[in-house]
Amino acid sequence: MPEAEWNDERTRIVCELFVEQVQAGNRPNTHLNNTGYRNVAAKFQQRTQLLYTKLQLKNKWDKFKSDYITWKKLLVVGSGLPWDAAKGTFAANDEWWKKTNKELPGARKFRNHGLQHEDKLKIMFDYITSNGVDPSPPAPESPKNGVDHSPHAANGLPSPADSPMNGVDHLPLSANGLPSAPDSPMNGMDNSPQATHGLPYTQEIPMNGVNLDGSDNTAEDNDDDTHQEPVFQYTPSRRKKLPIRVIATKRKKKSKTETALLMQSHLSRIAELAQKAQDTFEKFSSQADSQPWPSIQDVMTLVRECGARSGSNEHFIATELFVSREQREMFLTMETAEERFQWLRRKYIVKYLSSTSLGPR
Repeated sequence: MPEAEWNDERTRIVCELFVEQVQAGNRPNTHLNNTGYRNVAAKFQQRTQLLYTKLQLKNKWDKFKSDYITWKKLLVVGSGLPWDAAKGTFAANDEWWKKTNKELPGARKFRNHGLQHEDKLKIMFDYITSNGVDPSPPAPESPKNGVDHSPHAANGLPSPADSPMNGVDHLPLSANGLPSAPDSPMNGMDNSPQATHGLPYTQEIPMNGVNLDGSDNTAEDNDDDTHQEPVFQYTPSRRKKLPIRVIATKRKKKSKTETALLMQSHLSRIAELAQKAQDTFEKFSSQADSQPWPSIQDVMTLVRECGARSGSNEHFIATELFVSREQREMFLTMETAEERFQWLRRKYIVKYLSSTSLGPR
């Protein structure tokens, strides 16, 4: 697929279309959804007579995001340097740009001009970067068309590791070549009472659907009377009768009426719990709607009052964070000015200094 060609006019148009889809709610996470890309492609074709694919548009989106993140970090790195208003970037010498480009790849492109379409890119990506979303590419998609590409599937074998191989039972064998009992040793020696007389191991077998392990399938049967009687079985080797202890229990079946009443009781309990959950949710929603949201202006007033003067790192991170209502609400939970100031400082360190190991020069 040939690469898309982007000039200044096409870049401006696609940027406007991206912003339009973001404001329409077609950016669920870090990228547009399929509806957003389709709308951008259709409107871009109407305005330029060029039909670009989703992949070509996504590559342009990623390029915009990379430039925006680099520019935001460059503003932090270059804080304190003189500003060239004509170029819209820092007025620094060649040595500074060379050094900064090594530490922040891609910074050199802003040497002669600032970030183009910054107002539109802010709408596209500021929410993503301000809320801690990882700007790295998304994880690879799952196998296409539901095809299992695991090594087992490639050879026609089942994928689960616990499935039997080729239908073969791999239980350990006893000395006579027969499968040993579950509780017998793994070395081929059978230490069961029958084995001491030279007879093969025999397990208790179910008689007429009766459970032979001393318990029944239902807890209600534990109160019933039980009786034991010897049952004889011929072994294929010695033709001798071996006593096998069988515990026969009398089953007690529940009536249909009792079962129906029990099910009705469970359903009533489930309905009661669901109603309580709904009442709690409605109560919480009504309380949340009755409380006014803190405005950006109110929160920024508290920012200045806590000591974050304009131009400081704390004031800068506040302008990014408090676009989000959740961040404003979190800031208001702090009771003292010192606590708010330290919280802003840590936010700045976590976002810029910890991730890039870069700080103001």
